[in-house]
Amino acid sequence: MLNYKVWYLTVLAGLIPFIPIKFSFIKFNNVNNQSPTVESRSHDLNHNINTTKPIQEFTTDIHKFNWDSIDNICTVIWIVLVIILSFKFLKSLLYLKYLKKQSLYLNENEKNKVDTILFNHQYKKNIVIRKAESIHSPITFWYGKYIILIPSSYFKSVIDKRLKYIILHEYAHAKNRDTLHLIIFNIFSIVMSYNPLIHIV
Repeated sequence: MLNYKVWYLTVLAGLIPFIPIKFSFIKFNNVNNQSPTVESRSHDLNHNINTTKPIQEFTTDIHKFNWDSIDNICTVIWIVLVIILSFKFLKSLLYLKYLKKQSLYLNENEKNKVDTILFNHQYKKNIVIRKAESIHSPITFWYGKYIILIPSSYFKSVIDKRLKYIILHEYAHAKNRDTLHLIIFNIFSIVMSYNPLIHIV
């Protein structure tokens, strides 16, 4: 669960650039600069007259750089990233749907093995264990409910002790809602693909 907390903290950190801090700073500066004395106004006026030309030149140089174009480029890059990552995420969901459709129910002997393994564990109705011919390693995912897919060959070629550890390991993933957390995080990572921390964690 610690990893998920780090992920969600990273997501919250990604929202920091959107906090309108500059407005609070502007307001704070305006309050501090209120009610100047007549003497200070006169001094500021003389100073402004002497520095008008350099300031105008500096302002002109700043306006020469088109910041709007940079914003537009960044926006386009972000949109392209969102589209690409969304297609990849959709492709993954379609593959999970395919696996669910191709999965097979366990026969009586296989059910008995699973029931024996999970006898001392709280079995949840929203967790389904099935087998599949098209996979070579166990897969646990969430698609409306938690589905644990075990390769069909495991029930024949894998010894009972190893099969027990495999099923308990996958069952722990489903019980801890690991796959649901992964789906939520993937959605956030698509929307916030501009944040490099999302890709590091």
